[in-house]
Amino acid sequence: MRLLTLLLFVTACLRCDGPAANEITTTGKTADEPAAVPSPTGRTASDRTFKPGGFIGLVTAQSTPGSVRAAYGKDALVAETLYGPEGVTYEGYVLFPGTDDAIELTFPETGEEAGVGGTIRSAGSHWQSADHGVRIGTSLRDLERLNGGPFTFYGFEWDFGGLVADWKGGKLEGHRMALTYDWDSLEEREQQEVIGDQKIRSDLAVLAGAGVRVAEIYVSME
Repeated sequence: MRLLTLLLFVTACLRCDGPAANEITTTGKTADEPAAVPSPTGRTASDRTFKPGGFIGLVTAQSTPGSVRAAYGKDALVAETLYGPEGVTYEGYVLFPGTDDAIELTFPETGEEAGVGGTIRSAGSHWQSADHGVRIGTSLRDLERLNGGPFTFYGFEWDFGGLVADWKGGKLEGHRMALTYDWDSLEEREQQEVIGDQKIRSDLAVLAGAGVRVAEIYVSME
């Protein structure tokens, strides 16, 4: 289920510039990567970093569909119907459609109260957080290391499944994401410990071999 688009509808309820040398980095190019263009921020159109409350590449809180097309090219951003939980749909945009770096974007004009924001979910995405290197596929243990300690997330297998609930004052405060896991790696008794409407500690022993990793990232400009 597209977990993090649910955040676009419950933002009010959930309120509760390169990576450092010891953090995760990314290499490789994305298909149809746009040519580098100058930016007042010093970033270019080839940048694939984001900062919660700050930017997604060249997209900021002040961005509009028109300004995004001016930055990346008119064909780089397309209007699409996006899908939320339980069959809910809403109008938004996709930046870099058809590539590993595709990212769903919403703007205030789409009717979403959350304002400018983006959802990353492609397994091959090169997007990563500018300060910590968090990206799709980052492991549970790496998240704990980058955060500086354990955190809690909601149990799997329901609408909020895997959504990080509380970073416990750690370095990743402000990052919104959902985790996934390898169901078959756990015995039935163990599965019951990590599913459903409950908060799970990231250092729970049963998670050690469950392949828990980042599945979706939601970046809000607020």
